[in-house]
Amino acid sequence: MLEDTRDIYISKCRVMTRILNELNGVDSTGNDVRALALELDADGNAIEHIGAARGIYRLHLPMRPDTARRLFAAISVDTSLPKKKRRDDDNAEAVPPRVLEDLVDGEGTGLAVVIEDNRENDAVNDNDPGRNLLTVCAQTYQNYKSALKWWHIHHDPISKGKFGYEWPAIVDDQINQQIKAYKRDVGMKKRRGVMQQKEGKSAFNLVGYIALCDYFNRMRPLGRQYGWMEAVFAQLFIKLSVNTIGRSDNINDLLMGNLDKENDSFTILFGNMKSDIEGESTSEKKRLFANHFQPKICVMLGLAIYTWCKHRPRNGDIHLFDGGEQNKRFYKQLCYALKDIPMHIDMGCKRSDIGTHSSRKFAESTSVSKIDGPSKDMVCLRAGQSVGRTQDCYMKAEQAGDALVGRTVAQLKFDADEFDILPPHFRPDTLQELNNRGWETVLPCYENLPVGCQRLIPLLFASLVYHHHAGNLQLMGIPEDHILYSQSIFTNRLLLDRLKDKVIVVHGFCSATQMSAQGVPGFITLQREFRLLRDHYDDTRRENQERYEALSSHVNERIDALPDKVVSRILDNIRIEGAQPVSINSIRSMITDMMSSDDGPMGIWTRGMTAIVNRLDNMDSRQVRTATNEEPVHHQQVMATGRVHMWPGDDMMHRVPHGFRWPNGKNTVIMWNFWFFGEASRGIVPYKFITPNEELCTRQCKTDRSRTVKVIYTLVDIAVNAGKISNQRCVNINNSTDVFDYAFGELMRRIYPDNPDKRGTDLTITAVYERLRKIDRQ
Repeated sequence: MLEDTRDIYISKCRVMTRILNELNGVDSTGNDVRALALELDADGNAIEHIGAARGIYRLHLPMRPDTARRLFAAISVDTSLPKKKRRDDDNAEAVPPRVLEDLVDGEGTGLAVVIEDNRENDAVNDNDPGRNLLTVCAQTYQNYKSALKWWHIHHDPISKGKFGYEWPAIVDDQINQQIKAYKRDVGMKKRRGVMQQKEGKSAFNLVGYIALCDYFNRMRPLGRQYGWMEAVFAQLFIKLSVNTIGRSDNINDLLMGNLDKENDSFTILFGNMKSDIEGESTSEKKRLFANHFQPKICVMLGLAIYTWCKHRPRNGDIHLFDGGEQNKRFYKQLCYALKDIPMHIDMGCKRSDIGTHSSRKFAESTSVSKIDGPSKDMVCLRAGQSVGRTQDCYMKAEQAGDALVGRTVAQLKFDADEFDILPPHFRPDTLQELNNRGWETVLPCYENLPVGCQRLIPLLFASLVYHHHAGNLQLMGIPEDHILYSQSIFTNRLLLDRLKDKVIVVHGFCSATQMSAQGVPGFITLQREFRLLRDHYDDTRRENQERYEALSSHVNERIDALPDKVVSRILDNIRIEGAQPVSINSIRSMITDMMSSDDGPMGIWTRGMTAIVNRLDNMDSRQVRTATNEEPVHHQQVMATGRVHMWPGDDMMHRVPHGFRWPNGKNTVIMWNFWFFGEASRGIVPYKFITPNEELCTRQCKTDRSRTVKVIYTLVDIAVNAGKISNQRCVNINNSTDVFDYAFGELMRRIYPDNPDKRGTDLTITAVYERLRKIDRQ
């Protein structure tokens, strides 16, 4: 079971057993209510569980229907139960204290408030003590049943001393009746204004989704609070939440080994879900698709950016997002975003109603609302939601149905211009060239990835190349000093430049790679056929019109000059033949010969019209547009070397350009690469050769350099002491990654002995330096 869900259920069980422990009175048979519900010691005190279940009183199981009825009647009027606090309710008035004594009748025979299911109308019952109390919402009330049912069947005698029992059907029916009645009571409270009309979180709209993605793309480091990876993480987390229609705790637990490539999509597997604790049906793939028409929300581009920015050491964390409670990490950034996004942007709901679950609600609503789009059952299957007892047994997610939902939640327009687009990809010969070159030269951590992720890398790299040359990275608002541009493929852009014309982007089917579009409805294919036919018709009509206009103009010029030519021809014949009689018939014969000759007006007109008729007869012959041939890629690995820089008003030669600032907020692995290899794109030498007095002009730059020196030298000392290298001059392009992974892992174990995996290599070099200082002072 999911860790977060289990913790929530245990918390609710603590509440329910506490309520049972506080109940007084006897039932209709004269037995003590509390003694029938709980296990008591010799002194009459309730016995608690131990360990992780501490605080839960031991229940008599299987539970009696009367106990369940009294428990949920008490919950229905308990105003002290935990409620989710809304971000806009900080000044809300405190709710009145819980009053359980009102629940016991005067004779002590039990609870006076018994919720019946046979009410004939919604009239207000004046004797109901809970009619004006602000109690839990209907969904929370139902969640208490889910928690009780889970605890009832949960079997863990070793660690918790808890034995599981089958959930009684009569108890289930009893609680269901009370839930149904309680929902009506909640409706009446809302009608009278006792409770808020809105329950739970709301779905943001498409404008809000784009605004959030745009905000995360443009995020910059905030002092020492977080670095660049916070933005890279947040933009991918929200895109995965929407495209998988997944809960935040499912995204939090994504495993690298569960990512793979299938045809024109990349796939994700969830281990289990809230509705499928055993993981029987959630082993089905969820297919995620690219949307290069809207790069801000493209999940494939988002994963590519995260993959190239995220350093993956050998034998590192198996999760996509390493570290604990990444869903809470995302929620923190979501709250910042909702405060900073301008208020004139309509998010589709109150901003206080937006939470991590809003992504899931938005994805579902935007899918089922499409005309001729995926059915509700398809969406529920992808979201891991129940579609009914019979359907759950026999209806499973199929490839085409899941792909249709995947394309829909990717926000591809439901027409032939976008919906059947294939992701940017390479031809087989280009892939062969890249394989020969070695993918570890493209992505330094390639060898440390699972096999499925390695299969996915070519597709991600093609997407990154396409959007880089299309200028979409700049249009997305990614800052120029973003951590992405510090990666090796951007500091040395020779490979990116050579692959500029090697990316294929086509619709429907690619003959070069045999890639085909999954999940495309038939009407989209027909629409494309009609569109191609109409385009062919318009092109042919336009060409024929141009030919006709040119032909008419040429013939008119000939006709205008015809009288002079006729007179000239007659005079020539008269001069040659002498004074011969000229008849009308002879003049007509000469004119006919002139008009019908090959270079005459009639000849030109006839040939032009014949050509136009032939083109009209052949309008049904269409040409298939194919991708242009590609030239082989010739690769050359260039080491980062600096060049001489001249500063204005200074005759000295410098190793850095004028106005150079020492990078602040970069990850440790990035600064390691800068230190030993420099930045080829800016012509900067390896940072270890930069002298602070001559090249750095500000005190802050010198301070940042000294912090970098402290961390780098510490890593080098660790590697030297372990025999990995003899000195820092031994670090080269071939062993740099291995040396860093070993030294950084050892350093984390030293400075974070209790949690060496804290945020992994996402830690900025400033954060590592501060931690080192703290350790040194101790």
